[in-house]
Amino acid sequence: MSYLPYLERILAGYSTGDDLEVVMEARSVFGELSGRVSEEDPWNETFSQLFLDWFGFDFPVAGHPSPVHRFVAQNLEALMEQGELSIFRGLMCTHRSVFEVGSWSKGQLYLVDIIGMGRYRVFHPFPLGGIQKGDIIDARIVPLKGVLTLGAGIIFHPEDSVGLIHELVDRLRQDGQLSFKVVHLLARMNLQHLQGPSLKLRSIYSPKSFLIRSYT
Repeated sequence: MSYLPYLERILAGYSTGDDLEVVMEARSVFGELSGRVSEEDPWNETFSQLFLDWFGFDFPVAGHPSPVHRFVAQNLEALMEQGELSIFRGLMCTHRSVFEVGSWSKGQLYLVDIIGMGRYRVFHPFPLGGIQKGDIIDARIVPLKGVLTLGAGIIFHPEDSVGLIHELVDRLRQDGQLSFKVVHLLARMNLQHLQGPSLKLRSIYSPKSFLIRSYT
């Protein structure tokens, strides 16, 4: 069970004309938020999926909160007739954050949102080889047919960064600066680590990191 065919259906028309210009604008905004990658980068696939999810679920278009909302507004009667309205209503309520892995069993992950502090039991239809308790992931939760499922684009933050991320989030919370924008900040920190592995993680995942300036 995957949300991707529904997302692809929503985004099918964003390849020409004014809508293509909207996509290009969104790519620029996403690059500023979560970092820019090139097609040759080995992590391009992950960031491309993160972008598609973010664009489809979060980017305002044509007076609507997202392409999903626009699609539902434009196809409301047809979706009702086809019995699919509840599916697309679920897609209007996705949640991207940074989660700590609690445990997993029988195809389900138990996640703690370290920003919003919520707890979730999430179905994961995609292989997650090597995932361990205590890992921190940047992921999106997608309600689909009454089940919470995990998005396709997932960033696994380095194991040695877990303590540093907790310290950073706690510091931002104490300073009154914590928001869900920190998801993008941590994505850029992860990308900085991938692009410059010689840099110490403590200098990247740090309240003193140069990347903090663009967040605050």
